[in-house]
Amino acid sequence: MQTAVREPEGKTPSFLELHDPRLYLNRELSSLAFNERVLEEACDPSVPPLERLKFLGIFSSNLDEFFMIRVAGLKQQLAGGVEESAADALTPGEVLREISQRAHALRARQYAALSGDLLRALERGGLRLLRPHVLTPGLRERAAAYFEREVMPVLTPMAIDPGHPFHISRTSPSMWWCASPRRPACSSA
Repeated sequence: MQTAVREPEGKTPSFLELHDPRLYLNRELSSLAFNERVLEEACDPSVPPLERLKFLGIFSSNLDEFFMIRVAGLKQQLAGGVEESAADALTPGEVLREISQRAHALRARQYAALSGDLLRALERGGLRLLRPHVLTPGLRERAAAYFEREVMPVLTPMAIDPGHPFHISRTSPSMWWCASPRRPACSSA
């Protein structure tokens, strides 16, 4: 199928081949490119530090959702043996390889942005990220009191056993601990 492209008056129309894959953007790669623009805002030193931190959070949330929805869908296609290409001429496997390469590079840029000048800029503004081992006993007490007063009331404990299937929300922060009499305790945050 061909479609005429409107040219300025006096010129003959040119035709586009609508089946040409160069005319199409891959939906998943386009979404990843959008999220890269969010990351660029987080890396921009002209943006105020707290706004940059917010952009890093948005980037991270977007990337998590991207993997839960888009990448999961591509993996389902791959597992189902779908190897036909879309209008952009990329197969699910090719898209997954490209996503992997780009996402690893983006995640590295995210960590570099945070550990680079952003943490120093936040600290200059009075916001510091402190590791537990550097807290004084007084700060530890204040942090514990804050946890008891503000965080603990909104936590939802969940038992995981044969009668309660394992489920952790991927759309909200989670912490979990497991205890077993047969093995050392394990934890994750």
